[in-house]
Order: sequence, then C-alpha cells, then structure tokens
Amino acid sequence: MPSERLVSLLQTAGLAARADLEGCESLVRRLSGDLPDFDSVWLDALVQRRLLTPWQAECLQQEPPGRLKLGEYVLEQPLGPHTFLATRENGGGQFAIRRCEGTGAGTSATLRQRADEILKTLARSQSPVPRCLTLPRDVVQVADDQLWLVADYVAGWSLEELLIRGGRLPWRAVAEIGRELLDVLVWFESLSLQHGSLTVSSVRLCGSGRLAVVDALTRRISSVGSQAGLRLSLRDCEGRAPELVGTGRLPDSRSELYAVGCLLWQLLTSRPVVLTADPVRRMMSLREADVEDVRQYVPDCPEWMARSLQAMTRRIPELRPASALEIQDLWQPEGDSGFRNLRLIAQAMPDRAERGVRNGSKGAVTERRPVRALAGWASAAVVLVAGGLWLQQSVPFSLPLPLPLSVARWSDWSRDRTAVPETPLADAVAPVSAAEVPVPLPAPDAEGLIRLQAGRSYVAAELRFPGALRIVSEGEGPAQVLVPEGSQWILQSRSVELRGLSIRAGDKGQPVSKAAAGKSATQLIAVQCGTLSLDGCVVQSPSAADEFSGIGWYRPAGSEGIVLVSNSVFAGGGYGISFEHPPGRFELQNVLLANRGSGVLCEFSGGDRDAWSASLQNVTQRFGFSLMDVVVHESGPERLSLSITSEDCVYQPRMAVLRIRPVQEWKPESMLVRFAAGESGHPGIVRPAADAVVYVQRTLGQPVRLPESRLPDSMLLFVDATFADAEETSFSTPWAGSALVDFDGPKLSSQLPGIVVDQLPSVAE
Repeated sequence: MPSERLVSLLQTAGLAARADLEGCESLVRRLSGDLPDFDSVWLDALVQRRLLTPWQAECLQQEPPGRLKLGEYVLEQPLGPHTFLATRENGGGQFAIRRCEGTGAGTSATLRQRADEILKTLARSQSPVPRCLTLPRDVVQVADDQLWLVADYVAGWSLEELLIRGGRLPWRAVAEIGRELLDVLVWFESLSLQHGSLTVSSVRLCGSGRLAVVDALTRRISSVGSQAGLRLSLRDCEGRAPELVGTGRLPDSRSELYAVGCLLWQLLTSRPVVLTADPVRRMMSLREADVEDVRQYVPDCPEWMARSLQAMTRRIPELRPASALEIQDLWQPEGDSGFRNLRLIAQAMPDRAERGVRNGSKGAVTERRPVRALAGWASAAVVLVAGGLWLQQSVPFSLPLPLPLSVARWSDWSRDRTAVPETPLADAVAPVSAAEVPVPLPAPDAEGLIRLQAGRSYVAAELRFPGALRIVSEGEGPAQVLVPEGSQWILQSRSVELRGLSIRAGDKGQPVSKAAAGKSATQLIAVQCGTLSLDGCVVQSPSAADEFSGIGWYRPAGSEGIVLVSNSVFAGGGYGISFEHPPGRFELQNVLLANRGSGVLCEFSGGDRDAWSASLQNVTQRFGFSLMDVVVHESGPERLSLSITSEDCVYQPRMAVLRIRPVQEWKPESMLVRFAAGESGHPGIVRPAADAVVYVQRTLGQPVRLPESRLPDSMLLFVDATFADAEETSFSTPWAGSALVDFDGPKLSSQLPGIVVDQLPSVAE
C-alpha cells in the first residue's frame, strides 16, 4: 500500500478510496518488479487506471501538495494561467473554473457581491439564452479569499487557434460567426449587461460546427468599470474599446459592438487591427483613427459586411450604433441561417475526434499508449512502410495508419461548398435499444448458410468455414451484427457473401470472444476469402477511430481474388475498405463511401502486378480525404498503371481522388492513371478544390500533383455539386442527404450521377 500521507491526500481530495488502491495492487506489482512500491509507482498506476490525471499526479508529488479541490469541484488539469478543468465531486459533467482577480479597489468581498448580483440578474431573466452562450453557474470562495467562477466546459478550438492553424477565415464563415455574436449582444442588452471579454480566445468552434461563447462576465465581475490606465498588456487590449482606457467611462453596448467589430475584422484578415507589439501605441492608434476598411486586405468581402464593420469600429463611440439590433437588422437578411461553412472547417480539422473530451482528463484515454503527433501525409506514409502486413495461417488482421489531412488555409474553403449534414453520417446508425438483448450469431448449416432475422441484433463470432459462407437477412430491413468493442469479426472461407446486414461496433460491456481477446483491432470485419460479395449492407466503423477500416480483405494464397460490393454504405472513421493485395476484380455498384478518412486503401507488395483496374458505378464519396489511397511497399512493383472506370460517380475528396505513396523516389513517369467513363458517358463529378492524383515526393516530403501528361484522357469533371442535405434537413435514411440534386455541368440523362437512394438499405429500427 502507498504511504499514509498519499492515502490521506487522495481521500481528502476525493480522488481515490482504499478500494481503488486495492484494485491497483496487481498493476503496481508489475510496474515495480523487484523494487519497492514507492508512492510514484502508485501514482503511475492510478493514472493508468484513469483514477488520476497526469497533472493531478504531479501536484500530489509536490511539497507542499498543489491545490486539487475548490469547494465541491475537483481540479483535473489547467486550461490557462488562472483557469482549470474540473469535475464535481459527486460526478456530473466537466466545468471550467476561472479565478476572478479584482482591479483597483476590487477586494474579495466586493467581487463576491458583484458576482452574486449578476447571477441573480441572470436567474431573473425570462428571455431564452442564446444557444451558443455559456454563462457562469456558480461562485466558489475559498479560505484564502480567492473567488472562482464556475461555468460548463466546452470542448473545441478557439478562433485564435483557427487563425494560427489555417490563416484568415472565409467571409461566409465570418458571417455565421457575426450572426451568433450579435445574438449574444442583443441578449445581454436586454438585461443591461455586457459579456465583457469578446475576443478570439473566448469564442470557440465546436466539433459539430457550432459556436460557443465562453468566459462571459468575468471581466465585468473583476471590475465595475474600466479601472485600467495605459499600463496594459497586449492581452488586455483585446476587445477593449479605446474610450475605456485612461477614463472613467463605463462599458456599454457601444463598447461591446467595438469589440465584436475588431474580432470579426481580425478573423477576415488574420491580423490585429493595429500591427504593433506596444500596447500603449496600439490604444493610441485606435484613438486617433478608425479601423481600416477590411476590403483593403480582403477584396472579396461583401459591401454589407464591410459597411457593418466600419459602423461598429468607429473611434468615437457616439458615431457607432446605439444598439446591436441596428447591426443585426443589416446582418441577418444577408447572412445564412445555418452553420454550413463553419461545419466545413470543423470537418477539416485532423484532431476533431480528440476535441470531444479534453486531452489529459480521466475519460480521455482507456490505457496508456504512445502519443502520436499530428503529422502530415508524408509522415504517415513512413509509418505505413514500417507497419507492413504479413498474412499468416492464423490471419493477423492489422492495418497501418490512415493518411491524415494536413490542414489547408481556411481561405481555400471560401468558395461555395456542399453543406455538411447537422448529424454526421458517421453517427447515423441508430444504437440498439436497451430493451433489446443481442443474441449470439448462429452457426452455419451444412451448406454454409446463416439466416438472420431482419430487425434482430446478433453478437458477431469468429467463423472459419471450408466452403462458401453466406450470411443473409430474411425479411424486410437489415439485421444488426454487433462486433464487441475492442475486437473484430473474423471470417475465413473459400467465398463470403454478406447480404442485408447492418454491422457496427457493439456497446461497452458486451462479451469478447476468446479468439479476439487481447488483440488490437484495426478493422471492424477482417475477411480472408477468394471472393467477397456485399449486397445491401451498412458497415459502420467507430466515428472516432482514424486508424481503422470497415472491412479488411486478405487474399488467400494462389488466388487473385474478387471483391464485389453493391447497394451498400460505408461510414465512420478511417477507411471503408482496405486490401492487403489488389484483388484481381474489384467492382462497386451503388455504394456510398462516407468515411472520414478515405474510401478505399489498396496496398501493393511482393508478387503484385504493376497494372490494376477498378470499376465503379453510381458511387458517391463524401467527407473523406480521397476516394482511394494506394500504398506501394518495398517488395512491390517499380512502376504503376491504374485504370478506374467511373460510371455516374460523384467524388468529393478534400485532397485528391487518388493518392499514391511509393516507397522509393518515383518519378512521374513511373505512374500512369486513367479515369474512364462508363456507358452513360458521364465523367466523374469532382469538387473543384481537389486534385485528380497526388503522390508523395520524398525529396520535398509532401504530396505533389501528378502531371496531366500522366493522366491520359481523364474523364473527370471538376465542378461544384449540390447534395440533398444542402436543401433539406429531414430524410428517411441518413444517407439520403448524400443524393446529388445538381451540378455545374452538362446533364446527359434525366438520372443524375451518384447513389440511387431507393436501392440502399434502410436504417435498422
């Protein structure tokens, strides 16, 4: 057991009880080995068991120990100099706790009085709070007279982080941000209050594409008026109107409008309103002249937006509108009503899945794993080489990392884009109801047939059958097959047919088969067979799993292999389908590829031919980085000739239709890619911002566009496309929103390219 001092600290802070320590004994024995079980070993074990965060463990080792508790709130990790992520002692969500520091005569008593008055004003309000606004919910005062303000924690990216990572934001996205911020100002005006700290660091973009305005009222509680003189830091200058510095003027609606105008101006230009590192010179410049016309830096900014920003940022407060309602009347008719452009930015963030739970919190990880830095595509390609596959008799089903997106500048997204649905397709398949208990998957009969009942749920089990294996759903609608969490569904047979199945990862607590236990699953389904056929299936990978494939196909020895997929949907994280070797025949017919990574991963290694073809008909690829990634290993061919026939297909990749990663320094002459059209004559519809083919240029260490001379007679049409989810919000199935309704090009038939929704499977009830 740990020392009594550590036990006392853990119990006092409510971090761990003796029962928790007893549960860590076996892990401590493994960690310590022949050495004594020092307190540091116990802390390491508690961190691995998610009973402590690494920061909490560091605080407990300090002398004296650092503060880990404020009232009923347990601190988990710092978010800033005076802000912490915390949880309530008895559970119930995550909170951001910020210290209020008074200025001038702001003692703890006056701070508490102001905080109580403001909280009472908020409680008396009858008007609904804007959805994007996060308000303080509690005040904590500790023994040393420090005052802490408690609010709900909102995960996401601050606008400041977006500017650093991708440069200026397109004006359409800024229009959506301005609409939300004006709603916040109008709401505060109705209560005769001000937010007080509207800056790029206090406005966040959530993973869903919506905004969150945080840190409300903290500056107002810290000081009644503007007590600051000209001794300011650059951070103090943010969101502060020039008339509030060095004067006794109180903040009002006009000063709040000035803060919002400067914020939006900075988002459009990716620079502060005055370029200087001297706070005094900055504030003096703002007093002497109005903020410049934003169109000098952003020529495509519409006139109505530039005129609104000019009105909000006048140096003389009396020249600004008296109320945010005046600007709102000008802004709302012009701006969109949704979050179309912000969702596109959120979808483009490579670390989107990680922002759901704060990194370092107890629930962020399930076990200790090596930290992988966010790398570009070229770095990930090196990892792919090191993680080559080797198929043994026991079929070790593992895949290399997917190729992540290197974030482009946000200005590249400024053109009209296809709307991203409010509910991501990655989470579209409905979970099994609590009342329905999944049953074990039946064994195949003598002919290798497994009949499943439509609407029922079954727990996947490993199947190895010498002949032809068929798993079909009988009745209307699909049958659900749940793959236990942390495992994969292994199928091995001469041929495998899956028809009418909805396959997804199961919930926590479901039993894991002995064969799958202890394995690190990187595919939902791992199949080794000569012929793989899918019809009317939905393969739903975990949405947060980027190192994943929905189906991993492994070619048996002595067989070229056939993979046929029709009327099916692939969604979730990572890849939809991955091949250890290219199949001799690969066909997709009426298939929706909606994975966040890419649609297909195909690897070339020893014995594979340097020419390969694929046939696609009525295929729609959305949300991913590419339609297909091709990886060539060291033992693979020295050149590559690919032929992709696209009949009535629509591709919406973020980077390129095809990405090639050769293991050596290949010249463009070593690669030849043909994009052909089918009998309908429709070329493949591709979003304008994407490339046809890119390959990793090892000298530059980044993807390079393949020259057009290596794309003979390319039948791709790079035009803007409109999908159903851009015009409607309610659909019978989640994938109905991915139906193409229009594109900027010639229509050769009444039937538009892309998926035929009526032939895709319905959602399991």
